[in-house]
Formats: sequence, structure tokens, C-alpha cells
Amino acid sequence: VTTRGILRRLDGAGIEMRDFLLTALTLTLASWRIERRQPAHHGALVALEGHGREDALMGGADTSATVGGADTSATVGWFTSVYPVRLGAGEAAVDVGAVRNNPAAARTLLRAVTEELAAVPNRGLDYGLLRYTRGDEALTGLPHPQVEFNYIGRHDLSGDRAAGEWSLITDSVLNQHMPAAPEPALPLRYTYDVIAVVAADADGPHLRTSWRWSHLLSSPGDAERLTELWADAVTVLGEAL
Repeated sequence: VTTRGILRRLDGAGIEMRDFLLTALTLTLASWRIERRQPAHHGALVALEGHGREDALMGGADTSATVGGADTSATVGWFTSVYPVRLGAGEAAVDVGAVRNNPAAARTLLRAVTEELAAVPNRGLDYGLLRYTRGDEALTGLPHPQVEFNYIGRHDLSGDRAAGEWSLITDSVLNQHMPAAPEPALPLRYTYDVIAVVAADADGPHLRTSWRWSHLLSSPGDAERLTELWADAVTVLGEAL
């Protein structure tokens, strides 16, 4: 299965790539636990990172927004939002092997994850304010996720300079010179940091995923096995669409 094929099938089904990838991550973590004979029915607790540019949620869906609204279109940078989600709990917990043998189980899991993400209030934008600024008692005691996920988006659509005054750098050679950890001394908040992007290659769109971890928190063997399960999960889920 190719990235182009996955994107085409998702578009036909009206499903976002982010939801597909989070389903694959849910499948990855369930497979990891099942391999170790650990319970997987409680699902995957993931910290979901977003760009935070949710003008429509703050009354600023257009450039005429005034007091009480927001217009971030003229501002460069990230308005990062991070919030926890628990995905694929209960009967939806399946591993890669089960999905490979039963594609219907993959579609059931994808549907469940999509619905769970759609149910998050305000796309999680107010979670940080409620937990860390307001100190909401219902949130301060929640468990901290061990995995953070960030889907950056489709960079394969950003290289046409004729479409505007500027565009993102999509040259893979140049991108390789970007530091994997811009702030290496910054303390880690999560055991694993997963970053996914659809990049532009010579043969079309290509999904690239980076797994970051500390050798103090995870062994190379564990990290390698997780990335193997991730690749399998993306493949079997894409084939099941």
C-alpha cells in the first residue's frame, strides 16, 4: 500500500489522515502490550499535539474579528495545544495480527477512534488552561501520557511557489540538515515522541514518521520493536480501508 493510495481512500471515505494515523498508533500500542501479555483493554492514552490555530473556536473565523475573537493569520509560529486522549478502549482493543486476519476489525477501530476524536470538546484547545492555569481538580489528577503524537500535515502540497508569495521548504536534502532535537537539554515530558508528516518525494506523497526517545527511559530494542509495529499497523490499516 502506498501513501498516495491511503490518501485517496481516506479522501473518498471522508476521514482525516490524522485520525488514520492515530488509529495506527492505537493499534501499535495495543500490539506492544499484547506481545508482553499485558492488558490492552484500557486503550491508548496519548498526548495529542496540535498547531493551536483554532480561530473559529474563539470567534475569529474571518479577518473582521474584533474584541472577543482571534485572527492568527498574520502571525508566524505555533500556538501549540497539547491535550490527552484515550483511544480504542474496551472491545476495540486489537493487535496487528488480528487486524491482518480480519480487515473489518481495522475498520471498526478506525471508526471508533474517529468518533472519539470528534467528541473532544473544542479540539482540546482549553485543556491546558483548565488544568495548569485554572487548576481544575477534575483534570489535575489525571494520569500523564507516556506517548505524544503530532501530525504536522501534508507538506507535499506546500511546494508550489506560484500559489503564493512564499512556501514551505520541502527539499528532503535541506530538511535532513534540520536538528532532530533543537533543544537537546530540554527535559522530556514523554517517553516517546512521535512526529508524522506527509512529505513530497520524486514519486509523490510519502509518509515519514520520527520516533524520539531517551536511552534512559527506553532501550534501543524496545524502540525498534515499536517502530516495527508502527510500520505494520500503518500497512495493514491502509490495506483494510
